[in-house]
Amino acid sequence: MFHLIVTCVGSKNFEGPSIAASIENLIDKGHQDDVALLFQHWKQTLEKEQKIRTPENLYSGSLWNASVEAFNEIQGEKHLWIISCGYGLISDNERISGYKATFKNRELDSICDKQYFRILNDIDVKRQWWNLLTNKGVIDTGKIKHIHEIINRSEPTDIILIAAGKDYHEAIYNDLAKVNIDKVLPTIVILGIKKEDDYLKPAVPKVLESFVIPYFDGGVLMRFLKVNLGSCNKVQLNSKFATWIIREYNRTGAFPRKAIAASEVVRPYQNKEITTVCRDPRPSKTKKSTNYQPTFDSSGKYTPLEQYLSKSEKETLELEFSKIEAILGFKLPESAYKHGAWWSNGGHKHSNSWLNAGYVVMKYKFGDYVLFKRAINIDENKS
Repeated sequence: MFHLIVTCVGSKNFEGPSIAASIENLIDKGHQDDVALLFQHWKQTLEKEQKIRTPENLYSGSLWNASVEAFNEIQGEKHLWIISCGYGLISDNERISGYKATFKNRELDSICDKQYFRILNDIDVKRQWWNLLTNKGVIDTGKIKHIHEIINRSEPTDIILIAAGKDYHEAIYNDLAKVNIDKVLPTIVILGIKKEDDYLKPAVPKVLESFVIPYFDGGVLMRFLKVNLGSCNKVQLNSKFATWIIREYNRTGAFPRKAIAASEVVRPYQNKEITTVCRDPRPSKTKKSTNYQPTFDSSGKYTPLEQYLSKSEKETLELEFSKIEAILGFKLPESAYKHGAWWSNGGHKHSNSWLNAGYVVMKYKFGDYVLFKRAINIDENKS
């Protein structure tokens, strides 16, 4: 399953209540700096609205069109999710009403209103608001309401791609921090993060930093996307970036994992292959280019494990920790004995030692054994 998570948009085909009106109502009553009270008022307001619109017929405009374009690029089983400032995490088949609310600062319908929130800073407001949206909820549909739930419930061969801007990443930070790193994670790709020196802006939880594909210069990235996709504006940047990332995955079977900088983004345009360090085990449904060669570090210290697995013809292969260490010639790091994220299928360079050999980690017991299973071909699975 490929889960694409995007953000809600300001352009809508149907009108609805505004968060600005709820804020004004509370200010008139002498209230301020109370996120929970604002949420209660907002929830009561939305409960009166008819929930008859799906995201597909509610949202409109260039950003939404770019998000739909990215979703349409996905091959195989897929699911679209929307990070909504008004309703929380929305599935693509849920029914909601029109509404006006955004995490973006300095917008008319921003949750971060300076007249109401005079003590709390914007980031605290966003995170508290998202916590209330996902824990208490505006509507109860019985569907998943947290992003970390999507990740924690996913299989190791699933893909989670999050394409969001700065304000929305700030809101969902605590949600992502609850990802269970003590299990084998799916392939995760996080877009919309800028890299300045050695820092990621906005910040993401430390345990997920290796899953970020950052960029250095938004202007450079936008020009690159215009050349490669035909169009891109500032509002569409992250969704268009997702479209290109998905196309690269369809073409090569791999996600790029290097920061996108001026010297890097021109490579695909010059018909050069990008360096990848996270290959998803499922082959693309489209034929790969004949000159494609994944550029893994063949001299890496985990290469002996890749070579060992490559020689195996077994569908499943169970190796004890001691056997893996004997193959490698050194003891596995402490994190391999304590953290499930170390055995995730992607996001770390050492995972190429089994992904490159055509295997995925399906099960393990710390300090005891690891069960490798040969990756399933999507096309073969459908026959």
